[in-house]
Amino acid sequence: NRAYGGRTFAFDHPTLAVSPQENARWLLTELAGRGGPLEVDILAHSRGGLVARELAQRPPLPGLTVRSITFVGTPNNGTPLADPRLPKGLLDSLTNLAAMAPGGELIALVLELVKDVVLGSVLSGLEGLVAMTPRGRYLEELNALPVPERLDLRAVAADFEPRSDAGLVSTAHDRLTDTYFGGVRNDLIVPTLSTVVTGGGFGVRA
Repeated sequence: NRAYGGRTFAFDHPTLAVSPQENARWLLTELAGRGGPLEVDILAHSRGGLVARELAQRPPLPGLTVRSITFVGTPNNGTPLADPRLPKGLLDSLTNLAAMAPGGELIALVLELVKDVVLGSVLSGLEGLVAMTPRGRYLEELNALPVPERLDLRAVAADFEPRSDAGLVSTAHDRLTDTYFGGVRNDLIVPTLSTVVTGGGFGVRA
Protein backbone atom coordinates (compact mmCIF):
# COMPACT_ATOMS: atom_id res chain seq x y z
CA ASN A 1 0.00 0.00 0.00
CA ARG A 2 2.86 2.39 0.83
CA ALA A 3 4.48 1.76 -2.58
CA TYR A 4 1.29 2.91 -4.29
CA GLY A 5 0.73 5.91 -2.06
CA GLY A 6 -2.52 4.50 -0.74
CA ARG A 7 -3.97 4.14 -4.24
CA THR A 8 -5.21 0.59 -3.73
CA PHE A 9 -8.64 -1.00 -3.71
CA ALA A 10 -10.12 -4.45 -3.17
CA PHE A 11 -12.77 -6.15 -5.26
CA ASP A 12 -15.16 -8.32 -3.26
CA HIS A 13 -17.31 -10.29 -5.68
CA PRO A 14 -19.69 -13.27 -5.75
CA THR A 15 -17.81 -16.45 -6.57
CA LEU A 16 -20.16 -19.43 -6.85
CA ALA A 17 -23.25 -18.38 -8.81
CA VAL A 18 -21.54 -15.81 -11.06
CA SER A 19 -18.90 -16.52 -13.70
CA PRO A 20 -15.50 -14.76 -13.63
CA GLN A 21 -16.45 -13.08 -16.90
CA GLU A 22 -19.56 -11.58 -15.29
CA ASN A 23 -17.49 -10.45 -12.29
CA ALA A 24 -15.09 -8.64 -14.61
CA ARG A 25 -17.91 -7.13 -16.64
CA TRP A 26 -19.48 -5.68 -13.48
CA LEU A 27 -16.18 -4.17 -12.35
CA LEU A 28 -15.54 -2.64 -15.77
CA THR A 29 -19.00 -1.04 -15.67
CA GLU A 30 -18.18 0.51 -12.30
CA LEU A 31 -14.78 1.75 -13.46
CA ALA A 32 -16.19 3.22 -16.66
CA GLY A 33 -17.76 6.08 -14.73
CA ARG A 34 -14.58 7.03 -12.86
CA GLY A 35 -12.95 8.82 -15.77
CA GLY A 36 -9.28 9.10 -16.69
CA PRO A 37 -6.75 6.41 -17.64
CA LEU A 38 -6.07 3.70 -15.08
CA GLU A 39 -3.02 1.43 -14.82
CA VAL A 40 -3.29 -1.40 -12.33
CA ASP A 41 -1.17 -4.14 -10.81
CA ILE A 42 -3.41 -6.96 -9.59
CA LEU A 43 -2.78 -9.27 -6.64
CA ALA A 44 -5.32 -12.06 -7.07
CA HIS A 45 -6.14 -14.90 -4.71
CA SER A 46 -7.58 -18.21 -5.88
CA ARG A 47 -10.53 -17.77 -8.26
CA GLY A 48 -9.92 -14.02 -8.29
CA GLY A 49 -7.03 -14.74 -10.64
CA LEU A 50 -9.52 -15.82 -13.31
CA VAL A 51 -11.31 -12.48 -12.91
CA ALA A 52 -7.97 -10.72 -13.25
CA ARG A 53 -7.28 -12.62 -16.47
CA GLU A 54 -10.68 -11.57 -17.80
CA LEU A 55 -9.70 -7.95 -17.23
CA ALA A 56 -6.34 -8.40 -18.92
CA GLN A 57 -7.12 -10.78 -21.78
CA ARG A 58 -10.60 -9.82 -22.95
CA PRO A 59 -11.17 -6.62 -24.96
CA PRO A 60 -10.23 -4.04 -22.30
CA LEU A 61 -12.05 -1.00 -21.06
CA PRO A 62 -10.66 2.09 -22.86
CA GLY A 63 -8.16 3.70 -20.52
CA LEU A 64 -7.63 0.56 -18.40
CA THR A 65 -4.21 -1.11 -18.56
CA VAL A 66 -3.37 -4.19 -16.51
CA ARG A 67 0.40 -4.05 -16.03
CA SER A 68 0.85 -7.17 -13.92
CA ILE A 69 -0.98 -10.00 -12.23
CA THR A 70 0.33 -11.93 -9.26
CA PHE A 71 -1.59 -15.17 -8.82
CA VAL A 72 -1.83 -16.73 -5.36
CA GLY A 73 -3.17 -20.26 -5.57
CA THR A 74 -5.21 -19.51 -8.69
CA PRO A 75 -6.84 -22.51 -10.44
CA ASN A 76 -5.68 -21.52 -13.93
CA ASN A 77 -6.01 -25.16 -14.93
CA GLY A 78 -8.95 -25.77 -12.60
CA THR A 79 -9.35 -27.75 -9.40
CA PRO A 80 -10.80 -31.23 -8.83
CA LEU A 81 -12.99 -29.72 -6.12
CA ALA A 82 -15.01 -28.05 -8.89
CA ASP A 83 -15.21 -31.14 -11.09
CA PRO A 84 -18.76 -32.56 -10.83
CA ARG A 85 -17.53 -35.95 -12.03
CA LEU A 86 -15.22 -36.54 -9.07
CA PRO A 87 -17.72 -35.99 -6.22
CA LYS A 88 -20.13 -38.25 -8.08
CA GLY A 89 -17.51 -40.96 -8.35
CA LEU A 90 -16.72 -40.62 -4.64
CA LEU A 91 -20.40 -40.85 -3.75
CA ASP A 92 -20.80 -43.87 -6.02
CA SER A 93 -18.17 -45.68 -3.97
CA LEU A 94 -19.74 -44.61 -0.68
CA THR A 95 -23.17 -45.72 -1.90
CA ASN A 96 -21.87 -49.17 -2.78
CA LEU A 97 -20.20 -49.53 0.62
CA ALA A 98 -23.29 -48.31 2.45
CA ALA A 99 -25.53 -50.77 0.63
CA MET A 100 -23.39 -53.68 1.85
CA ALA A 101 -23.53 -52.61 5.50
CA PRO A 102 -26.29 -53.84 7.84
CA GLY A 103 -29.22 -51.49 7.41
CA GLY A 104 -27.30 -49.62 4.74
CA GLU A 105 -30.18 -49.40 2.29
CA LEU A 106 -31.41 -46.17 3.86
CA ILE A 107 -27.93 -44.59 3.81
CA ALA A 108 -27.49 -45.62 0.19
CA LEU A 109 -30.81 -44.01 -0.67
CA VAL A 110 -29.76 -40.75 0.98
CA LEU A 111 -26.49 -40.74 -0.95
CA GLU A 112 -28.34 -41.33 -4.21
CA LEU A 113 -30.52 -38.31 -3.43
CA VAL A 114 -27.40 -36.24 -2.75
CA LYS A 115 -25.97 -37.20 -6.15
CA ASP A 116 -29.17 -36.45 -8.00
CA VAL A 117 -30.11 -33.23 -6.24
CA VAL A 118 -26.87 -31.59 -5.14
CA LEU A 119 -24.56 -32.62 -7.97
CA GLY A 120 -27.26 -32.40 -10.60
CA SER A 121 -29.56 -29.46 -9.94
CA VAL A 122 -27.32 -27.33 -7.76
CA LEU A 123 -23.99 -27.57 -9.58
CA SER A 124 -25.66 -26.86 -12.89
CA GLY A 125 -26.61 -23.41 -11.55
CA LEU A 126 -23.26 -22.54 -9.99
CA GLU A 127 -21.50 -20.98 -12.97
CA GLY A 128 -18.71 -19.54 -10.87
CA LEU A 129 -17.88 -22.96 -9.44
CA VAL A 130 -18.22 -24.85 -12.72
CA ALA A 131 -15.86 -22.32 -14.33
CA MET A 132 -13.03 -23.94 -12.34
CA THR A 133 -13.67 -27.42 -13.75
CA PRO A 134 -10.41 -28.88 -15.13
CA ARG A 135 -10.60 -29.15 -18.92
CA GLY A 136 -14.00 -27.48 -18.79
CA ARG A 137 -15.34 -25.28 -21.56
CA TYR A 138 -14.73 -22.02 -19.71
CA LEU A 139 -11.05 -22.67 -18.91
CA GLU A 140 -10.39 -24.11 -22.37
CA GLU A 141 -11.63 -20.85 -23.87
CA LEU A 142 -9.82 -18.60 -21.38
CA ASN A 143 -6.51 -20.45 -21.75
CA ALA A 144 -6.68 -20.08 -25.52
CA LEU A 145 -6.92 -16.28 -25.38
CA PRO A 146 -3.79 -14.29 -26.32
CA VAL A 147 -1.82 -12.62 -23.57
CA PRO A 148 -0.79 -8.95 -23.92
CA GLU A 149 2.96 -8.81 -24.59
CA ARG A 150 3.72 -6.34 -21.80
CA LEU A 151 1.63 -8.08 -19.15
CA ASP A 152 3.90 -9.20 -16.29
CA LEU A 153 2.76 -12.48 -14.73
CA ARG A 154 3.86 -14.12 -11.50
CA ALA A 155 2.55 -16.98 -9.39
CA VAL A 156 2.67 -18.06 -5.76
CA ALA A 157 1.72 -21.68 -5.14
CA ALA A 158 2.00 -24.15 -2.27
CA ASP A 159 2.15 -27.86 -1.59
CA PHE A 160 0.58 -28.51 1.79
CA GLU A 161 2.08 -31.22 3.96
CA PRO A 162 1.25 -31.63 7.67
CA ARG A 163 4.03 -31.48 10.24
CA SER A 164 5.39 -34.78 11.47
CA ASP A 165 3.75 -34.14 14.85
CA ALA A 166 0.44 -32.89 13.40
CA GLY A 167 -1.51 -35.89 14.63
CA LEU A 168 -3.60 -38.61 13.05
CA VAL A 169 -6.53 -36.43 11.97
CA SER A 170 -4.45 -33.87 10.08
CA THR A 171 -2.33 -36.58 8.47
CA ALA A 172 -5.40 -38.56 7.40
CA HIS A 173 -7.00 -35.39 6.04
CA ASP A 174 -3.96 -34.63 3.93
CA ARG A 175 -3.71 -38.18 2.59
CA LEU A 176 -7.40 -38.28 1.73
CA THR A 177 -7.09 -34.94 -0.07
CA ASP A 178 -4.02 -36.12 -1.99
CA THR A 179 -5.94 -39.24 -3.06
CA TYR A 180 -8.90 -37.14 -4.17
CA PHE A 181 -6.53 -34.91 -6.17
CA GLY A 182 -5.09 -37.93 -7.95
CA GLY A 183 -1.83 -37.90 -6.01
CA VAL A 184 -0.64 -34.54 -7.34
CA ARG A 185 0.76 -31.80 -5.11
CA ASN A 186 -1.86 -29.39 -3.81
CA ASP A 187 -2.62 -26.75 -1.20
CA LEU A 188 -5.84 -28.59 -0.17
CA ILE A 189 -7.87 -26.46 -2.59
CA VAL A 190 -5.89 -26.06 -5.82
CA PRO A 191 -3.28 -28.35 -7.42
CA THR A 192 0.12 -26.69 -7.08
CA LEU A 193 0.82 -26.76 -10.81
CA SER A 194 -2.67 -25.53 -11.69
CA THR A 195 -1.36 -22.02 -11.14
CA VAL A 196 0.76 -22.54 -14.26
CA VAL A 197 -1.08 -22.81 -17.57
CA THR A 198 0.90 -24.84 -20.10
CA GLY A 199 -1.45 -24.58 -23.09
CA GLY A 200 -2.86 -21.84 -25.26
CA GLY A 201 0.27 -19.65 -25.08
CA PHE A 202 -0.44 -18.59 -21.50
CA GLY A 203 2.13 -19.16 -18.79
CA VAL A 204 3.38 -17.74 -15.51
CA ARG A 205 6.69 -17.77 -13.74
CA ALA A 206 6.19 -20.03 -10.75
